[in-house]
Amino acid sequence: MKKQNGNNRTFFCECFFEKCMEWIDFLRYGVIKRDEWISNLSEHYCIYKEYMEKDFVKDFLNERKRILTNNRYKMYIKAIDEKGDKNIIGKVMLYSKDKFIHQATLKIKDNEDSTPGNLIFWSFEKE
Repeated sequence: MKKQNGNNRTFFCECFFEKCMEWIDFLRYGVIKRDEWISNLSEHYCIYKEYMEKDFVKDFLNERKRILTNNRYKMYIKAIDEKGDKNIIGKVMLYSKDKFIHQATLKIKDNEDSTPGNLIFWSFEKE
């Protein structure tokens, strides 16, 4: 009998705590007006300067900007003066509230006639 009483108290405490959390969320987001919700995620692109002026890179960055804007993510682009390796145009890093999450290398694929292609893909490094 005593064990059932303890379960009822635990259940009541859990329900009470859940309702308190709901009210805190309501007051924080319902009463305080915001113009628009913005995510804390951001993509930081570091592109080698030699590739920055190429049309396919501009198209890629514009498309990423369009996608990220729709998802309310932030995007930062930085040009690097260094010379990159063959077929590597830069790096992209993913952050959440200035906390580093993951990094990928931006690469282009070689065509058979050994001229660089215009398809950009992400190569994720293993940790």
